[in-house]
Amino acid sequence: MNAKLPEINRNTRISDLLKNCSEKLIPELIILNKNFSRLNNPLIRRVLAPRVTIENACKIAGCSVAEFMKVVRTLGFQTNTTEENALNSAETEAFVIDKNKLITLDVRADIKDGRDPLKKILNTVRSLSAGDTLEIINSFDPLPLKTLLAQKGFSHFSKQKQSNIFHTYFKRSAADTPLFNQKNQFVTSTAFEQILKSYDKDLLSVDVRMMEMPQPMITILNTADMLQANQALYVKHKKVPVHLLPELYKRGFDCVITETDINDVKLLIYKS
Repeated sequence: MNAKLPEINRNTRISDLLKNCSEKLIPELIILNKNFSRLNNPLIRRVLAPRVTIENACKIAGCSVAEFMKVVRTLGFQTNTTEENALNSAETEAFVIDKNKLITLDVRADIKDGRDPLKKILNTVRSLSAGDTLEIINSFDPLPLKTLLAQKGFSHFSKQKQSNIFHTYFKRSAADTPLFNQKNQFVTSTAFEQILKSYDKDLLSVDVRMMEMPQPMITILNTADMLQANQALYVKHKKVPVHLLPELYKRGFDCVITETDINDVKLLIYKS
């Protein structure tokens, strides 16, 4: 059995691991860290596992990649720890930052006051010039933001300088990759209402504010897939759904967003 299991590394998707031995893997991971008990939820396995790498899963759970690899090796997966260490070192050395082109954005106050800093971050990202590096200072490792910007051509590098201070650096690795389609943007509430009105009766709507994760994402994607030509989906949400946005763009949807208040975000999703 062990010989049949593939070689894995820190970039291997959790879904690829689960395909091979989920019955044995999940209990062992829960022993390593109780946060892995979320993998017992079939919805999380279906929606999030294909998007999360081993490295990201370890950061979310709060354990090291080395500890994770030690567990999966006992189940027969092949790993190369020397290669993993070399890759980490190479990434660190390759991410050269020009201090004259460093733009720093500290969002810790936003987080502390309950404000979602995504709008501020994306507006700053849009203003970056060639060669610029964006430094985000946060109270936690911004994994959803890394995922979102990676799909838009940005490389990233993180340093944890204190237990609750993370410095994450983003640099454009593909200059010709647009951050978003022109229609995918934050707009004022007035502009949002005007766009919403233009769909009039050709509108589906969902309110996901009271749903627990991952139900909001599943509900929105399933409803969006039902849209007919010239229809739109109106979503009431309590935050900007960072994990959802890349999936919408991948499926060919456009999205406009307005943030009217804390815990009150509205989205309008439609086919481009």
